[in-house]
Amino acid sequence: MKFTGLVMAGGRGTRLGRVIDRVIDRETGREVSREIEKPILILNSRPLIDYSLTAIEGARSVGSVYVVTSPHTRETERFIKRFIEERMEIRERKGREERRGRREMQREIQEKHIQVIRAPGRGYVFDLNYVLEKLGLGKTVVIPSDLPLVRSEDIDWVIEEYERLGRSSLQVVLPAEVFKDLGITPTMVKGGYVPAGINIVDGKNLNENDEALCITDKIELAMNINTLEDLRVLEEVLDANQQ
Repeated sequence: MKFTGLVMAGGRGTRLGRVIDRVIDRETGREVSREIEKPILILNSRPLIDYSLTAIEGARSVGSVYVVTSPHTRETERFIKRFIEERMEIRERKGREERRGRREMQREIQEKHIQVIRAPGRGYVFDLNYVLEKLGLGKTVVIPSDLPLVRSEDIDWVIEEYERLGRSSLQVVLPAEVFKDLGITPTMVKGGYVPAGINIVDGKNLNENDEALCITDKIELAMNINTLEDLRVLEEVLDANQQ
């Protein structure tokens, strides 16, 4: 059975603060200031959300993927829609080059089809429940749009842990010491652990009292971008890995 994937990209990004960029207005040709939404903030020439999308799309246990936007992230929504169009064009072109039938191409495109759904933008929990109910989802992997070091194998591992533990939901957490070693101040610590932002829920069986904790010290799951300082630390980690 394939899990549904949700990439949450509808938050206000208030902890990050305002990130301003100077761009050329296409209509007037003048340079203007533009506030950048966190999911499309550029890191190493790629928008943050691209890392999460690549990871969840490549996970073996994940089928359909939805990006959850909101009225607060309209630019992100436009970016994802362009991303989807370009991906479908590439796959169709590849299919024509390989001389496959149209039905076969459509089947491949739909197998991991990324879709956009707009939630009300009333907070993480409200928007998540809204999407689960609106789409009638069952077992669902939920990841944030700002976890750039997450890999497909990390998501598959979390799903394996969920199935092993046998609870209706699962939350991935890391010991607070992991963040201290990285020089990061976490925004939420509970019982000595920090949420990684990756969760699994069963939309058909939402039971808050049946949640398992998946404890890990994987650095890849600790690098959630909430502040500009987090972004600076991540850039240092990436630079060190490239040396």
